[in-house]
Amino acid sequence: MPGGLSISITDAVNTNLPHTPADRFASIMDLLFRVLAAQGIKGRLVGALLVAVCGKLRRTARSLTILAARAAAGTLPAARPPRPRQPAARSAPATPPSPQPPARPRLPGSFGWLPRQIEGEAIQSVAAAKSQLACLLDAPDMVALIAAAPQAGRLLRPICRMLGLRPPPHLALPPRPPRPPRPRRPRRQQAARPAPARDRSLIEWATAVLPLLPRLAGAGSGPPRRAARRRTPTG
Repeated sequence: MPGGLSISITDAVNTNLPHTPADRFASIMDLLFRVLAAQGIKGRLVGALLVAVCGKLRRTARSLTILAARAAAGTLPAARPPRPRQPAARSAPATPPSPQPPARPRLPGSFGWLPRQIEGEAIQSVAAAKSQLACLLDAPDMVALIAAAPQAGRLLRPICRMLGLRPPPHLALPPRPPRPPRPRRPRRQQAARPAPARDRSLIEWATAVLPLLPRLAGAGSGPPRRAARRRTPTG
């Protein structure tokens, strides 16, 4: 296209791709890099966001190449098991943060955010790169690489999310162990409340009277008195 850099669709469907899956992935990332570089001149991706996404593509391609080389040489460290879920802890009082250098801008995390930033003819190139990546992830040699190096999932899944591509089942995250139950707080034992004043007086009265009940019952006991006969008047 005159007056600017453009990526033709023939670049996206080039059949002269490298043979190894890591090299084919690097070729797809290079295509996206050139598309974004062209869009940075006249598109929405400008400034720090453009630099961040281009750096992400280059770093991912380089990391996957190193990972595949270590897997082929047998020097790949064992994959870390998924971290168990921890119960949410109470946040400690905030301390004033120490001054730090400006961090790298974070990329958007929504599904398929990158194609929405592309305009014009580059939309076809991004769609072709997405299709190539989908075919590459289902290729037998890439499936074998992911099985030999599960760490590749941490590199490939963000790229799939960026392009709006659902990862295949062999690239899905392993299930995490269930979260342990949160320990319950021990209940506070409440002290016995004193009885009200009315109840205390009743208790004191019962305490004083109850010992006297046997005596009161004994005072009224004894032989029964004979009933006096009524004299009938004689005529």
